[in-house]
Amino acid sequence: MDKEQALALKQRTQLKLSEPNLIEDIFSYVANGGSIIELCNLWDVRYYDMMRWIRKEPARSELYDSAVDAWLHYYVTRLMDEVKALATVDLADAYDEDGQLLPLREMPQHVRAAIAAVDRTEQVGEDGSKTTVKVKLWDKLKAIEMLGNQLGIFNRTLNVKVGVTLEQLVGGSREPIPTTATEVPDGPAAA
Repeated sequence: MDKEQALALKQRTQLKLSEPNLIEDIFSYVANGGSIIELCNLWDVRYYDMMRWIRKEPARSELYDSAVDAWLHYYVTRLMDEVKALATVDLADAYDEDGQLLPLREMPQHVRAAIAAVDRTEQVGEDGSKTTVKVKLWDKLKAIEMLGNQLGIFNRTLNVKVGVTLEQLVGGSREPIPTTATEVPDGPAAA
């Protein structure tokens, strides 16, 4: 970078950092799924300068950290919404009252999200043309498993209590080892 470019960058950065609502703009952008890196690229300022400015004042730093927490919640929620859509999709929502497949733009968004591919085959026979449409969905069972695991529905741990001492094991004891097995759920219900 030559001197003119460096000076222009410094001026752009100083101008941006002097904006009165800058930290609120950053918070809004990041909390809604964006990143500070994207903003720096958009504003054509250096990431390092922006982060140094944010971290210089505790109130700004705390607000930025809150934005990052909101960013994480945003994406966890978005991903779980996607998994939920796949796990609960009803393919009937992809068809009209006459049983014809709706155009993709007319399907509900949650149905479109569940579709992996649409294969349309045209065949021309002596008695006319025939169109076959195959709709392939993403793996619904995998989505159900992922959603169930996230909600703690399918997590199970088998606890086995063995009434034997180390000396009995090492000594080659021939006595039967008393055991009890209980199934204990992991997750929210385990408390």
